[in-house]
Amino acid sequence: MNSPKNTFTSSAMTYGLIMGGGLLLVNLMFWMMDDPFNERSGLLNYVIVIGGIVFGSIQYRKTLSDGYFPYGRALGYGVATSFYASFVMAIWTILLYKVVDPSMVEKLRIMTEEQMLNIGYSEDMVEQQMNLTGKLMTSPVFLSIMQIFSVTLMGFICSLVIAAFTRIKSTGGFDAAMKEIENDVKSKDE
Repeated sequence: MNSPKNTFTSSAMTYGLIMGGGLLLVNLMFWMMDDPFNERSGLLNYVIVIGGIVFGSIQYRKTLSDGYFPYGRALGYGVATSFYASFVMAIWTILLYKVVDPSMVEKLRIMTEEQMLNIGYSEDMVEQQMNLTGKLMTSPVFLSIMQIFSVTLMGFICSLVIAAFTRIKSTGGFDAAMKEIENDVKSKDE
């Protein structure tokens, strides 16, 4: 029989890889449509992350023999799942920017400059900013590290809410003892 820790890790890894595959497919789809920086891809990414965490959490809690899936473990499971998914995206980012479409680096730089101009930066400020951070920001390795951070953070934020709905409170221990005390107090008052 698997220990709970091994089941936790293998389940989070399995559903993380599935979620990462879904994120990769969305990314690939928008890249094939020649619109890789579309806002709708970000929305679809949220749907996939939320769906992956919910589905994975529900499947994992079904494997628990004690039936106890507290908020903290549910939150940790969602973060772990997102963390594994982020590695799929990090590998895809390196492959996309270095092998599949090296012109993506220039497209990203142009899009970043346009966004800075749209929010009110002067052309001199944009040029200065791009000179300071342009090479780092468009490095595939840096972008893949940011993928790990951003997908895991997105999973953490989503898991804060999802864990409240996927958790299972303990039926024994402290909660049961407190309920018994409450019942005793109510029966004495009557």
